[in-house]
Amino acid sequence: MLDRFGQDVRSLTRIAHVTQAVIITDKNVGPLYAKRTASSLRQAGYRAHILTIPAGEGSKTIDVASELFQALAQLGCARDTLIVSLGGGVVGDIAGFVGATYMRGVPVIHVPTTLLAMIDASVGGKTALDLPQGKNLVGAFKQPEYVCADLTVLSTLDAEQWASGLAELAKMAIITSDEFFFWLSDHASILADCDAACSAHAEILAEALTRAIRAKVDLVAKDEFDTKGVRALLNYGHTLGHALEALSGYAVLHGLAVAEGMRFSVRLACAVCGASLDMVKAQDDLLDALKIPSVPLTPTANKLLVSMHADKKATSQKIRFVLPTDIAHLGLFEVDDETLSIHLKAWVSQRRPKRTSQRRTKQIAEDAQVEEPKKTATRTRKKTATQTEEKEAAQPKTSTRRKAQGATEKKPAAKASTRSRKKPESVAQQSTEAQPQETKKRRTQRKA
Repeated sequence: MLDRFGQDVRSLTRIAHVTQAVIITDKNVGPLYAKRTASSLRQAGYRAHILTIPAGEGSKTIDVASELFQALAQLGCARDTLIVSLGGGVVGDIAGFVGATYMRGVPVIHVPTTLLAMIDASVGGKTALDLPQGKNLVGAFKQPEYVCADLTVLSTLDAEQWASGLAELAKMAIITSDEFFFWLSDHASILADCDAACSAHAEILAEALTRAIRAKVDLVAKDEFDTKGVRALLNYGHTLGHALEALSGYAVLHGLAVAEGMRFSVRLACAVCGASLDMVKAQDDLLDALKIPSVPLTPTANKLLVSMHADKKATSQKIRFVLPTDIAHLGLFEVDDETLSIHLKAWVSQRRPKRTSQRRTKQIAEDAQVEEPKKTATRTRKKTATQTEEKEAAQPKTSTRRKAQGATEKKPAAKASTRSRKKPESVAQQSTEAQPQETKKRRTQRKA
């Protein structure tokens, strides 16, 4: 698709006035696809320029946007200019914002190069910059004229980026319909493997993307400017997810942070809006089948709470969550600080890296290093050359090995620890494997 990109753009009658294109990309994607994209545009008769920004969330700032504005002005760009974002969600957000505001708005086209960007950032028209106080606090709505999603570029993604995109795919299935949810569950093992999904099972990947993109387009069409509460459902998992991203210095990828937010939110929903353990298990099973890793929580519950209050969805005393009662049944709920703090503390306690266990493992290793020479010394005494020769003459070597094996078999087994840590009493730590009481048939169970 990239090779015919220029021709596709030329066929768009809405932007027939465009004479030049500026490709905004980052230092990771640019070397792979920028020249190829520019060449396609030039062959279609456009003047094409390439502007490159540093890779990562740290580029979504007012300072970087200002540098891009100045670069456009130096190139003499006017309203006949087309902005082309070439990259992941960060590039799409900042390029879209630049396109929405330069010359009071010029046309924008997205060429997403990550699975997450194909499903999320390139669809819906939201653009954004970050502030030190929080993520996406500055932005504008700018619908793209065209989105070029070339699936062949996805084969270059690493495992973490791939899992980040799958998390967004899972989110769309959960908020959309039973049918999409169960379809994705059935194909999760295939989609979890990036190489297989991009080659032998490319048709399944294309189907998954088509379903997710159509679902998002339908939601956006009902609430384009996010004022009716319909589009807000797309923020499922984002309240905690954005806090995790910010507190990690954006080292945690967006999709993985959202997946962690989804795991927390569905448990919070058990206490706030009556979600069942069936729902918790159904979501966990899907995320696990897609091999989406959990994010170890290093911030304290209080830091997470403070960061969530900086989110644009929060009010002065309460934080707004998108919470599910079942698959495709979600709503907006305001949760007070006291309730949220209880569940955050339990969740952080459960997800925090187990440093005590690591110290214990180190101690066991050190003990083994001390004890091992003693055991060896007991089994093997020093012998004179004469004693060794006499023993070897009297007994075959095979019997010596058997004797050594017999000595090894007599080693006493280490006693297993019987101590267990008492779990905090919170929905966040209820076992998802527990059998729920049969109150009513849930939509998370397939029909016979």
